[in-house]
Amino acid sequence: MGLPLVLAKYRPAIEAELRTALAGGLPSLYGMLRYHLGWLDEQGRPSEGAAGKALRPTLCLLICEALGGSIRTALPAAAAVELLHNASLIHDDIQDGDRERRHRPAVWALWGAAQALNAGNALASLATLSLQRLAQAGVPATQRLRAHQLLHETCLSLVAGQCLDLGFERRLDVTVPEYLAMAERKTAATIACALEMGGLLAGAAEPSLRALRRCGRSFGLAFQIGDDLLGIYGDPAATGKPVGGDILRRKKTLPVVYALEHASPAAQRRLAEIYAAPPGDGGAAADVTAILSAAGARRYAQRQAEVHCACAARALCGLALPPWAAASLEELARFLASRQA
Repeated sequence: MGLPLVLAKYRPAIEAELRTALAGGLPSLYGMLRYHLGWLDEQGRPSEGAAGKALRPTLCLLICEALGGSIRTALPAAAAVELLHNASLIHDDIQDGDRERRHRPAVWALWGAAQALNAGNALASLATLSLQRLAQAGVPATQRLRAHQLLHETCLSLVAGQCLDLGFERRLDVTVPEYLAMAERKTAATIACALEMGGLLAGAAEPSLRALRRCGRSFGLAFQIGDDLLGIYGDPAATGKPVGGDILRRKKTLPVVYALEHASPAAQRRLAEIYAAPPGDGGAAADVTAILSAAGARRYAQRQAEVHCACAARALCGLALPPWAAASLEELARFLASRQA
């Protein structure tokens, strides 16, 4: 299916807010940030078409508006979540050895890992500074303080999730519950943060904020599982990543973790043998996909993505969202459960 229409609804406002956050700055540093966000090409010339989906800031603004808040008020928070997310992407590419991001060379592949670390750190700092503009939007101090706390807790959760994810690469006994706990700390954290930020700045009560947090965690798990499927089965023309890239890197994604637990004993041994070998050997990729297929791992992961999307919808049942917002979230859920890029 194509991109949900709601992802285009707020994009001009999100883009403008992000450009405000990145105004000025040291050219050598901010050039890397603008390149990563898709605004410049490798030579520093204006560019278009390499930006992300802006899912997180869209969810923040959608919920804020749906609960009676002002988009203008929530824009600094929406930008903060997006900047933190992109900081994590720059760092993830270094740690995972991914040389491409959004069909272009990753920041570290062009400027080296050391400078890419600087770029990621800068985006994380700019995320915090973005929240400072909430005061200009008239947000009370108590809400601003809570927004800062939420952003920093999310950053810490991201780092913990990445720490677990990297640790899984050295283990062959990762369980499905362990995997889901990692994904909740990592991918789900920023999506939950976006939804809760939107509710917070709309003045939602605590029970509603808890519901938004639960919804975000479920949306995030669905999104991560979708990424796992794309990392094995995705079309490189759509994803910008090589066929079976996660297999080549020996990533313990959900289909692999499931197969390590549920494949036949012989298949489990063969899979463990492949994943104990150094990354980069593509000769065994066909064996891995055959094992995953026989174990029903792809079907299982797809079903889990659908289950978590349904959980996200149930979490919002008590919020009495307007029909347009409920329809937009339903469309996003369908997209997350079946996306191709």
